[in-house]
Amino acid sequence: MWSVLRRRRALTFAALGLLAVIVLFALLDRVFPLHLPEQDQLYARVVVDREGRPLRAFPDAAGVWRYEVGLDEISPPLSGCSAHL
Repeated sequence: MWSVLRRRRALTFAALGLLAVIVLFALLDRVFPLHLPEQDQLYARVVVDREGRPLRAFPDAAGVWRYEVGLDEISPPLSGCSAHL
């Protein structure tokens, strides 16, 4: 009889603990949401691995594949050119 009550109590505590963890994760997700690539509107995003190799690319909010680059990443013959729209 006592072992049945102990098992039931242990299962109740385990279920309450699991429920508390789920509620905690849901609360933390609301308070500190993850920054998703879809939230950026200026440039497309590229997810890279540790060595800088591209894994996945995301277009900007308008669906344009526009990437932010610095002058040091542009070929020298093109660095003097500028495009006027």
